[in-house]
Amino acid sequence: MDTLHTRLKERAISALHNPLEVNDEALERACEEALELTENKPLPLTHLVDLALFRLKLFLKVEPSETDIDLASAALKKAASMRIEEGEIRGAIVSGQRESLWDF
Repeated sequence: MDTLHTRLKERAISALHNPLEVNDEALERACEEALELTENKPLPLTHLVDLALFRLKLFLKVEPSETDIDLASAALKKAASMRIEEGEIRGAIVSGQRESLWDF
């Protein structure tokens, strides 16, 4: 989450007309909303930043551009297309007992 927060802050400062509007409370809220909307699925960081920037602009009452809307929509579509079962852990090694070849 810290990486998302840091990348969002950098992008928001460069994207907004008034960088002084960017505060930690707004950044934190935008990050939480982006993760909530994507159901904590393991999306690429760029998609999360796009969606969080869109949420930040809404929170700060800044009109999002068409590009912002398209990027946020693409991030939500990507999250919706990812199929992850409840409780599934990605990237973990599953251990267990294998069946014996000699058991009939």
